[in-house]
Amino acid sequence: MSSNFDMRQFQQRLRVLERQTEGAARKALRDAAEVVLGEAQELCPVETGTLVGSATVDEAASDDRTAVFGFNTDYAAIVHEREDVAHGQGQAKFLQEAIQRTLPRITEALGKRIKEEGIG
Repeated sequence: MSSNFDMRQFQQRLRVLERQTEGAARKALRDAAEVVLGEAQELCPVETGTLVGSATVDEAASDDRTAVFGFNTDYAAIVHEREDVAHGQGQAKFLQEAIQRTLPRITEALGKRIKEEGIG
């Protein structure tokens, strides 16, 4: 029984698809992180604006499976966790709440990016 299947061509196509999906995944995760950070900035306590302005996605630490993002001040974690402090504007647990609120939009952003990249 003879086969017209070319294993080398198949493997080459798999490598191309792998590169395409890695790029799409990285971009999709970046989009999702931006959605979460936008919401978190709306919820973030504001006294001077330094904390809210420190929202960032760490490109160097992110890859095609992980987006590393948050607020880049020495006191961000303390402000986030202190539920006993009354804030004139914003709230504690601002990043956690943003993740919970944006789950539907994150899924949408991921799907949109993957479609734009022609994957899936």
